[in-house]
Amino acid sequence: MDNRLLNAQSTKIASWLKDNGYTSLVEWGLDSDYCMDDDGIWYDDNGNAVDIFSQAYYAMEAANESV
Repeated sequence: MDNRLLNAQSTKIASWLKDNGYTSLVEWGLDSDYCMDDDGIWYDDNGNAVDIFSQAYYAMEAANESV
């Protein structure tokens, strides 16, 4: 992935998290019913490994579309 795109996405997610009262991606992930194991791997309710950054990005996009 292009680092410029990743940086832009990271900046958008950080702003969205802050606007929604979260101090970190970890806080959002735990509040969104994802869980993290001792190795730092995130899982959804079905036990599937997920990329928490991507999940937050999709949630942000969905929230922005519904406004």
